[in-house]
Amino acid sequence: MRFGPIDPPDGPKAVGGYTQGFAVPPGTGLLFISGQIPIDTEGATPFGFEAQCRQAWRNLVTVLRSAGLGVSHTTRNRPLVFKIVA
Repeated sequence: MRFGPIDPPDGPKAVGGYTQGFAVPPGTGLLFISGQIPIDTEGATPFGFEAQCRQAWRNLVTVLRSAGLGVSHTTRNRPLVFKIVA
C-alpha cells in the first residue's frame, strides 16, 4: 500500500477537497476511509434506502481494493444513517 491519498479511478470523485481514503506512513499498514456516500461514478444517487446502502458499501470496497485490501482487512465500520426531511 502506498502512502498518501487514495482516490480510485473506478469510484466516485471525492467532493469538497476531500479524498476517498488516506494511507498513513509505510510500515503501519493503516488506511483510513471516511464519509462514503451513496453516489456512483456518474454522480447519481440510487433510489431507496437499501440501494443507497449498497452503493455506499460498493464505494468503500472500491477504496479498499485500490489499496490492495479487502473487507476482511477492516477493523471497524460505523455506519451513519440519517434521513433528510425537506
